[in-house]
Amino acid sequence: MLQHGKAVHEWEERMRREQYDEGVRAQNKRKASIEQKLLEMGYQISDFPKWSYDWSRLLGQPRELTPRIWKQIQPKLLLIIACEKQRKLAHALRTRMDMRKAEVKQQYQLYLKDVLDDKLLLPNIWELVILPEVKALMSEEEATIEVTRERFMGVVSQAVDTFNLEERARLVKMLQEPALRIPDYNPYEGRGKDTTTPMDAEGDVEKLNHATSIFSCSRRKFHPDAPRRPVVGVLENIVDTASVVLKMLGLSSHTAHTEVPKKVVCLCGRPDFQQPAEFLELVVHIKEEVRWYKQTMSNRRNPSEPTDQEITIHNDHDLSIENPFVKLLLDDETLLPPDSITHNLDLPNCIECRFCVQLITPHSRSSISLVHQTATDFVHHVRTKHQVEPTNEDASYSHNSAATLDDKQ
Repeated sequence: MLQHGKAVHEWEERMRREQYDEGVRAQNKRKASIEQKLLEMGYQISDFPKWSYDWSRLLGQPRELTPRIWKQIQPKLLLIIACEKQRKLAHALRTRMDMRKAEVKQQYQLYLKDVLDDKLLLPNIWELVILPEVKALMSEEEATIEVTRERFMGVVSQAVDTFNLEERARLVKMLQEPALRIPDYNPYEGRGKDTTTPMDAEGDVEKLNHATSIFSCSRRKFHPDAPRRPVVGVLENIVDTASVVLKMLGLSSHTAHTEVPKKVVCLCGRPDFQQPAEFLELVVHIKEEVRWYKQTMSNRRNPSEPTDQEITIHNDHDLSIENPFVKLLLDDETLLPPDSITHNLDLPNCIECRFCVQLITPHSRSSISLVHQTATDFVHHVRTKHQVEPTNEDASYSHNSAATLDDKQ
């Protein structure tokens, strides 16, 4: 009985293998028949797709290829071959375009070394290759022509001019729109959709030369006449802040950034801001100080709570007051060294203000700067913002101050 069962099992296994082999032979025969018919029609083996589900499904069946079946599948096969041809052509074109882009990048890097105009807005390589002039250069004759130095120099000037017209118009438009809380400009988004013509924008582009035209670029501040970066935005309230500062200095809001004197100082006495600064640095400093005050006031605990009644929050950069807190030094005027911030406190670095910790709601502390890097910064903060003389008890140790305190001990 055991031998009989083993023989039956071997017979079933042999039959399964024979059926499988017969199916494979039928599939191969059908595939060979279909390929032969296509070859007779003038196609080549290289025209057939290597990886196509529909192609494999039509060829890989065990059913014999009859005239009726051939009539049914022939249009489908020809369509798949046509699609495969287009796919190969598109892939080949992309490969050639990548080669042209690499050549453009190489030529553009050489071109940048010779650019002397520091007021020229320059595209990065990804912005450059989508400009009409450069795109036409790369794609000429299906991208089969090498981008040589001579060919590149024949179009790059016009391409940069086109970029400057478009980008300056976009920057002007950005100044006229409400600023978002984060940089909101993407040079790749909506390119070509702006209907503003160079003639329409020509009169407004002069606004970019104003000292109030300040942008944020990759988390760094820059004037639009500086070299371009991929992401640009307008900082919230920056234009209004710059206008008020110019008024405090006795200058018009239309003053060009090149006409703002270099000897501008803030009288707040902040340790790292006691010397004359560039106008841009001054504006950003004031804007950050005002932002701190507004955030603190809007995120403070209920003022009726006892812990808040005796704590002062002073805005020492109030843009609405008539008495200016910035000063424009004359050519022959020098700034006397400010009194050093002295104290007798024994404090580590990276400390928090006890008053701010008590004032601000816990869920808002992560969005407001509470940590002071040095004891001098802390003393200046308490004296100017809370208008009291600080003590050691007014300092709260942040998680970064423990190591510093150990080092001092």
